[in-house]
Amino acid sequence: MNLIVAAACYKKNNHESIIYKIHGCSACDHARSPETNFHFFPRVYLPPFLPFEVPKGWEPPNENRKLTFPAWVDFAKRHENASAESPHYYFRFSSTGPKAAEWLRGDLSVLTPQGDEDKFFLVDSTRTRGIFCRFGMRGVVSAGHFDRTRNFITVMGGLRRYIISAPKNCEFMYLLPRSHPSERHSQVDWSAVDLEKYLDFPQAKVSELILEPGDFLYIPSGWLHYVMSLNMNWQCNAGSGAGRGRVGDLDRCGFGDLGQR
Repeated sequence: MNLIVAAACYKKNNHESIIYKIHGCSACDHARSPETNFHFFPRVYLPPFLPFEVPKGWEPPNENRKLTFPAWVDFAKRHENASAESPHYYFRFSSTGPKAAEWLRGDLSVLTPQGDEDKFFLVDSTRTRGIFCRFGMRGVVSAGHFDRTRNFITVMGGLRRYIISAPKNCEFMYLLPRSHPSERHSQVDWSAVDLEKYLDFPQAKVSELILEPGDFLYIPSGWLHYVMSLNMNWQCNAGSGAGRGRVGDLDRCGFGDLGQR
């Protein structure tokens, strides 16, 4: 069972600590699944001309609920050694939306068009969707997937393990089709690969790295990545439009044009 807590917070003070600012914020949503991996599949990411096909017997892997940040921290600490079959919570909030944490744009101005005048982090400042901060308890996994946008990530606390792979490896990743609710995600559990079912997966070439507080990571459009929380941690990231780069390699997997949207 996995739980994603999506927090939308109001600014209540001018303290510099982001942790302090979100301490009293309530979450809007969270998600849960019988598996360890989290899938992110907002309907808004599917182009309107594509049919939204729900496979027979399919159930959303995550379930949204409300939770406060202190409650999440308490749960994460008490379940630090939870098994893969136990509930896991993933807390998040952003600088956009009806209840946006607007103070994020001031505290992390480098991830805003106004603060990144040289366009080092935000290559296309006209196509940003805000800042997203995500907190993970130990063992939380974001299933292997790719994003359409350029993505700049900074880890603010704790440790996160990233496994990344170029778009040309998509043919070995067994991606769910583009009309599936979890499209862009790999069907393979990268933590425990079923080699009898996914025979070609070992042919994929990947790179592995562990991000520590203060580290930045740039993930180009279309690059596949899998993320594991090694302890209680948090990161913030911002996207800035889709780059062309190697997304053409996604053609062989049915996502070539989609990768550039």
